Amino acid sequence: MKASEAITDAFVECGRAALGNNLDSDNLAHGLRLLNRIIDQWKVKNLFIPYTTEIVQSVTGSPITIGTGGTINTTRPNQVLDTSFFRIGGIDYPIQWLTQEQFNQITLKDIDTIPRYGWFSPALPLPSLYFYPQPTNYELHL
Repeated sequence: MKASEAITDAFVECGRAALGNNLDSDNLAHGLRLLNRIIDQWKVKNLFIPYTTEIVQSVTGSPITIGTGGTINTTRPNQVLDTSFFRIGGIDYPIQWLTQEQFNQITLKDIDTIPRYGWFSPALPLPSLYFYPQPTNYELHL
């Protein structure tokens, strides 16, 4: 469906245009501005998700860069999902994503051996993934 068709249908549904009549350029422009505003609101509320993809990568150390030319060479992600996990010896260990402040508050970073916490830094040009504790050649599922 074209944007102009969606806008025309919306005008008809709300009674601002008659069925079968074409909208003039001013009404189409106004409808397009409103449609773009709605889509922008969806993006902010994470209702607009162009696609998600699973990335499986063997990783060692921390931080790990992700994006074109990074340690994980893929399209630059906007975010990572809570469904991420490490697979170690056939067992899946979920990653709890923290804010930078929460991640920095972990003081004893060598108590555990299995990575359980992560922080996604959306830095430019390459985002980074930080893990606690640092992974040693584990399979990462993002």
